[in-house]
Amino acid sequence: MWRIDKQFSLCYGHRVWSQELHSEYCENFDDQCKCRHLHGHEGLVHIFLEGENLTRGMVTDFKHLGWLKTFLDDSLDHKFIIDRHDPNFQKIMNTAYPISTTSQSFITVDDHQLSFQKITIPGSDDIVAYRLNTDVLDSPLEREFYQSFVIVDFVPTSENLSKWIFDIATIRMEKLGIKVSQVDWFETPKSRSTYYRPA
Repeated sequence: MWRIDKQFSLCYGHRVWSQELHSEYCENFDDQCKCRHLHGHEGLVHIFLEGENLTRGMVTDFKHLGWLKTFLDDSLDHKFIIDRHDPNFQKIMNTAYPISTTSQSFITVDDHQLSFQKITIPGSDDIVAYRLNTDVLDSPLEREFYQSFVIVDFVPTSENLSKWIFDIATIRMEKLGIKVSQVDWFETPKSRSTYYRPA
């Protein structure tokens, strides 16, 4: 069995609205849930591919992960990843109306309806997140603000994000017959989560 791996960096923001702490396990008993704050990270995605056979001496060419770099750059880099179930979603998004993820989904901002645009796995119709169509907004500052959000259906912890990328990469790389064995999501150089396929 061979294993190859590649890393991709990105900057992103999120809010872990579900955070709860037990003070007796925290340094200096500090149980302030700071991850509930809006905050950002200089993140790193580390993906591992494996194969029992080599093609032209390789598991696959590293350039075959170019789609993942493009996906991360276009969909996540310098974006705020927000869970549509976040109890403060409406406050953060500055909208008076709740949303859903049906084909008719939209939020209302200053009497403008911003419809959902699907973010799909490259080369497939599988929806993995949403962004907002800001074309109807007159203000460049408002457009810029709403373009900064990526809306997902899960709390954007590093654990959930590592599984999310694992699932996306698994579907994409299947077409080449390549197995994704592991994805690490680093929030910081010292903090990461790993989602992997058991041997």
